[in-house]
Amino acid sequence: MNHSFKLSSETPIEDKELLQPGWYNFRIDGAYDTSPDGSPLETSKGIPYIRLTCSEEEGGTVSHCLFLDPEQSKKVYFFLQATGCNAGQDEEVQINPDMFVGKTFRGRVEIKGEYNRIIRTNPIPEQAKDPDLNEEVPF
Repeated sequence: MNHSFKLSSETPIEDKELLQPGWYNFRIDGAYDTSPDGSPLETSKGIPYIRLTCSEEEGGTVSHCLFLDPEQSKKVYFFLQATGCNAGQDEEVQINPDMFVGKTFRGRVEIKGEYNRIIRTNPIPEQAKDPDLNEEVPF
């Protein structure tokens, strides 16, 4: 069934307030590895990824993607450590979206165009267990 709909340039678009660049504590409220039509989330090169909805303590929300690319395994490792999903390096792990929901982490935010982007992650300091995690890995 087709629906007729007229687009208007006068339709107000809700402005989403961007977080200022800096470090924030986030909680993961949602995690998805499929699109609304049920197809797996993949890049144009076929790399699977998980889309995360992250809320900041004072109300800001940022969408973040975790790309499950073997060439970026160090980034995946540090994200797992930052969220408390501990896994050893060179260890094979099973990753699914549900394991992230409710987890917290500290993320460094930058503004890219009209969006916020999380470019680094660390455990929230009081939750850090591994002193080697002070190394920053760019996303």
